[in-house]
Amino acid sequence: MSVEFRSFSYKYKAGYDWVLRDLNFKIEPGEFVLIAGRSGSGKSTIIRCINGLIPHKYGGVYEGDVLVNGERVSDLSLQEISSHVGTVMQDVEKQLVASRVEEDVAFGLCNLGLPRNVILERVRNALEEAGISHLSRRLCYELSGGQKQKAAIAGVIAFNPEIFLFDEPLSNLDPASRVETVEFLRGKWEEGKTIIVVEHKLEDLIRGGVQRIILIDSGRIVFDGSPEKLINAPNSLIELQVPMDMYLLKTLIKKGLKPPRRSFREWLKRNVNYEKLPSCNKGGSQGKVRIAFRNVSFTYPSGVEALKDINIEIREGERIAILGNNGAGKSTLALLMIGILKPTKGEVLVDGTPTTSFTIAQLARKIGIAFQNPNHMLFSKTVYDEVAFGPRNIGFSEDKIRKVVENTLKICSIDHLRDRSPFITSFGERRRITVASILSMLPEILVIDEPSSGQDYKSYTEFMNFIVSLMDRMIVKTLIIITHNIDLAVQYGDRGIFMSEGKIVADGPLKKLLTKDEVLKRCNIRRTSLVELGLYLSNGECCYTPSEIINSVKIRR
Repeated sequence: MSVEFRSFSYKYKAGYDWVLRDLNFKIEPGEFVLIAGRSGSGKSTIIRCINGLIPHKYGGVYEGDVLVNGERVSDLSLQEISSHVGTVMQDVEKQLVASRVEEDVAFGLCNLGLPRNVILERVRNALEEAGISHLSRRLCYELSGGQKQKAAIAGVIAFNPEIFLFDEPLSNLDPASRVETVEFLRGKWEEGKTIIVVEHKLEDLIRGGVQRIILIDSGRIVFDGSPEKLINAPNSLIELQVPMDMYLLKTLIKKGLKPPRRSFREWLKRNVNYEKLPSCNKGGSQGKVRIAFRNVSFTYPSGVEALKDINIEIREGERIAILGNNGAGKSTLALLMIGILKPTKGEVLVDGTPTTSFTIAQLARKIGIAFQNPNHMLFSKTVYDEVAFGPRNIGFSEDKIRKVVENTLKICSIDHLRDRSPFITSFGERRRITVASILSMLPEILVIDEPSSGQDYKSYTEFMNFIVSLMDRMIVKTLIIITHNIDLAVQYGDRGIFMSEGKIVADGPLKKLLTKDEVLKRCNIRRTSLVELGLYLSNGECCYTPSEIINSVKIRR
């Protein structure tokens, strides 16, 4: 089935700016298309226009037409559209409506009134195809972010639509699961389905064989072509997470160098000043112990054992990346740090005192956490009030609140949203709002769960750079990053804690551990092009950040 935009423009309310501007493109039946762009560029709005949420639910003001299979979306009911179009939303928790996974996958089929035996067969096949048969009886609220993503995908598979829409399907998945998801998308495309994906992470989809890429900037199309022609896209491309060779090539060209496109890696290896590349053994700190886990295990009420005999110390001055596959126990570890969960066995100490001796409010003055799902943290009428709420409740003066909030809004690139409701912002913007609401309280220990979720490369590097600047100024003294984004971990972490099945697999210098095949295999982690490039340059000994590579290139005048 085809999708077509004809001279289409849209804004959510009269008086607001146009979110989409004069879009003209057609996606033919059976195409595999990636729609990419910066946070807030209008990508998710395009998805809503195709699946009928615009105009049937969001209303707003629009000009032109959107057609699905030759029929205007505005003339079709949501029920008619959903019989052909299946959507996995960016915020997957909005799609999970039942208590258990298998019930949720069956929910839509039950509403269609299908026979019980047909429903059971479709649910079984969908769970198997999504790779989560083992989670069929699990409670949805106990799942990790990545597992929830797979459950939502299974729910769409069960419908077997002609058009699959995916809004940031890779954002909450570990590297190996991202590869599996892209392989699933490719499989559906090979079956003849139309696949439309909105995503910041271009690398996995380019490797997976996406046919066509449409780049959106400020609601307009700035590139529409094959991945092979992407190198000719505007320089704004480097603001997205593209394959590292492409990022470095465009960046070096922008600096005035002329590296060859066909043999770029060989050229880079010849032109790197290896004396400028840093050591690979940096990791850890000799500062005082701020958080300690002593023989900690944790089991959820349902009986799922999330952590098993954890023993780690986190010191002042450290920048730690906690990595592992979906369901490894990373987020549970963070919830124990801030006292929301209490150990089933052992003890968690903060500044030498067990968390069982603190209230959650007391711990919040020491440790700030930005959760993976921003919707769990938003409740104020405006973005300004949201960011000011924490400082006001921990006793900042009104003058200090104003200064801190103004600075945080600006640094997190959300000052233009100050008077807007946080609930009508994009997912990426909500992510930045929640991070700002934590940073405004200036905690000494900061935990960020998936900081790149829903963010383009430029957006997450901007606010991660801000967080690192807080460490440089000794405002934040310890940083803990829970992430699936290996490139982010390489850029901002020194020490790596690798987890799998509730256990610590490895703990040490991050860049060194990323060279260990056995560690990555146990944690279901696949190397990115950045890590592979570092291994190529160092003969398998290390990996480097993009800036470290760029700054080491010999510039010949």
